[in-house]
Amino acid sequence: MKRTVLIVFIALVSAAALFADEAPPPAKAKPVKAKIQILIDPEAKDSKIVISRETLEALLDPENAGPVGLSGVSRSQT
Repeated sequence: MKRTVLIVFIALVSAAALFADEAPPPAKAKPVKAKIQILIDPEAKDSKIVISRETLEALLDPENAGPVGLSGVSRSQT
């Protein structure tokens, strides 16, 4: 009887330790609507990305600071 109680106790303690490290789900950020237009220039030497000011401001909005927003991205990374 003591052995069964001990085994159940060890199982519960180890199960609690396994689930203790589970991260909380990420916060939902509101989606940002943006138009994407791809232009192919055969004479171009390198590629570039152009982001409209409205889209960039929407992404940098503190209210949108979630997995979609760019709140943790520095200017050089952008």
